[in-house]
Amino acid sequence: NQHYDETLHAYALDTETQHVWDFAGQGYVHRLLQNKEDGKLVEVTDPNNTTSQERSLTPGLSDAQEGEVVHRKLEGFASQYYTLLKSQLEQQRTFYE
Repeated sequence: NQHYDETLHAYALDTETQHVWDFAGQGYVHRLLQNKEDGKLVEVTDPNNTTSQERSLTPGLSDAQEGEVVHRKLEGFASQYYTLLKSQLEQQRTFYE
């Protein structure tokens, strides 16, 4: 907090975890992107936090953890797709026999 009071830097980056702390909002930021027009940092809200605009006091998932979540979701979608495809092919087979 002393650094924020002295410099008014809005964000601090933990270089080990890549988590970003928002001094003004007193919580972790989900994502920051650099605006192409003026180069300023723009916050992207957490898609998992749809009920409030408050900051989280705990950091979000690491990139590896997010990758694992995405991987599991994709595996689930693939499984559903294969089940649907198998069902449709079986229906076509019985129709054309």
